[in-house]
Amino acid sequence: MSKQNSELAKQLANSTKIIHDNITGGDSFCEIYISPNSGDSARIEAIHHGTATVYDLGIKLTDVEVFRKLKKNGKDGFKDAQLSMTLGNVSPRTVMSMGILTSDFSTSFKQFNIQFSSRNDSYFQVLKLFKKGDTWIRATRIKSLSSDKIIYEEIDQSFPIEHLNW
Repeated sequence: MSKQNSELAKQLANSTKIIHDNITGGDSFCEIYISPNSGDSARIEAIHHGTATVYDLGIKLTDVEVFRKLKKNGKDGFKDAQLSMTLGNVSPRTVMSMGILTSDFSTSFKQFNIQFSSRNDSYFQVLKLFKKGDTWIRATRIKSLSSDKIIYEEIDQSFPIEHLNW
């Protein structure tokens, strides 16, 4: 009888976790993917990771180089270097097109800092892009702000190590 109770308890715990994840978003998160397509614009997308819907997703994307230039000239860097968007709910296994991002992609290196807020967590993504020939390669790292743990990292094998200071 105790073995049967133990098995039922495990099933109940698993079912409870599934319900919890479906209500809160569980461990799911999104990343921002930027694909430059000319010297002054790029396609921007939100890519879902995980098994539960990410609810109430909002982002603040900062172009780090623009921010630094504005700050150096004594201007309010956040106002002109930051894009804020509310994406709402993002379903599992989806890619959400966010439109076209206008920025200077004529240089060989770009960095974006992205802050996310959602029902289940707040997290921070650093996205670094490096132009190698005609191709942009990337390195990205996402950290949970509540646990300070890295929840996702992807680095192209040919990404220059000197640009990987997180």
